[in-house]
Amino acid sequence: MKTALVPEKGFSPLHVRTPLLRSSPLSKLLNRNVYLKLDSFQRSGSFKDRGMSVLLQHYKNNGIKKVISSSGGNAGIACATIANQLNMACHVIVPKTTAAISIAKMQLQNANVTIHGNNWNDSDEHARGIVEKNKGEYSYVHPFDHPLLWKGHSTVIHEISEQWKQDFGFSSPPDAIICSVGGGGLLNGICLGMNELGWGGSTSIITAETIGCESFYQSFIQKKLVTLESITSIATTLGARQIQKDCLTFVQDKHCVPLTVTDAQTIEAIGLFLNDHKILVEPACAASLALVYQQHPVFQQFQHIVIEVCGGSGIDLQLLQNKVEMVKRLLSIITYKAAGFIIDLIISFFLSLFTFYAEDIMDEKKIITELKHILHITFALGKKTAFFYLIKKRDTNEIEQRIHTKNHEEYLMNHELQEREKRNEYLLVSLRKLFCHRKKVSSLL
Repeated sequence: MKTALVPEKGFSPLHVRTPLLRSSPLSKLLNRNVYLKLDSFQRSGSFKDRGMSVLLQHYKNNGIKKVISSSGGNAGIACATIANQLNMACHVIVPKTTAAISIAKMQLQNANVTIHGNNWNDSDEHARGIVEKNKGEYSYVHPFDHPLLWKGHSTVIHEISEQWKQDFGFSSPPDAIICSVGGGGLLNGICLGMNELGWGGSTSIITAETIGCESFYQSFIQKKLVTLESITSIATTLGARQIQKDCLTFVQDKHCVPLTVTDAQTIEAIGLFLNDHKILVEPACAASLALVYQQHPVFQQFQHIVIEVCGGSGIDLQLLQNKVEMVKRLLSIITYKAAGFIIDLIISFFLSLFTFYAEDIMDEKKIITELKHILHITFALGKKTAFFYLIKKRDTNEIEQRIHTKNHEEYLMNHELQEREKRNEYLLVSLRKLFCHRKKVSSLL
């Protein structure tokens, strides 16, 4: 392994300097030059080693011998990995939902693992309680919210810069960098590295999230921190209900394009990437890859694109198969419910026809109008059910054409709100007409 960059004086390079490779399959697919920054090759399996390397050395240099983390995902595994290298005691509190493979990897790094609570919030509260009771003995390690974590993550940009010049001979930076966003630690680190190298005005940031945990996307278009009600995506390691509070500040002076993909597209990307490059990654990482495999039109304006393959430790072939089956079952249930809606609407249509006949006011124009109403309702319900995980939002093409304008975030928000109001109003009017006809039929019967 090559020596990794040292982020600042007094710190040793405990993370791996990972390869930057040109992907022939993805370059051919997009007809662009696509490069892979393979942080899946870090010792823990994810980019998290970068930040943990800096933060834990800071703690050790200040006399801390024990650290405690509340992450059952990649941050917990990376914390255990780096702590083991530094001969520090590591205690990880994980929720009951944590995969057995993740717990095993922590224990392999000599970490003490305690299962507590039904979710991350429960585990985190318990971890902070232990730190409070043992003041001065433990230092708390947050999965993504610490400036030293971001400093460590920024090394990925410095490495790309050196490899870009040495391995490929480019003098100017890449046109775009794609990264997945969960809590926002990696995004903050990438922005920090770009600031240090002066890339902010020349390199675009394309962020990827799965629908169901798109807290950054929602926050970006609304220009404020948005807290999701729940996480409904299978990409659980992206599942921060709210992003780190400084994320919006980090991206405000950069050309940032937030995008989303479906769970189904993410699962497909895992298989395609495994086939193309023989590397297995988590859904959280595959969100970035899915944008490329879907040939998103945003890439048409770029010539050189770097994907931060952030990796992920909580995945194996059995877990992948389980996630595939989960998506299939979900889509089956959704499709079944959608079919029920459509049948009900067809019945409503024939009831409407019966009403026209019964009142002896058969009118071809009215029949056509009523049919149009029903088709619109069917589309609206279908969009919310069967096609929610399969197709892009309505008017996506128009939004994509405007997404690179100066005020594209305001356009996205205003356009979405206006369209939602129009659809809701139209749907209510249509439903009122249908219910009105049903009441007339009931009175005749």
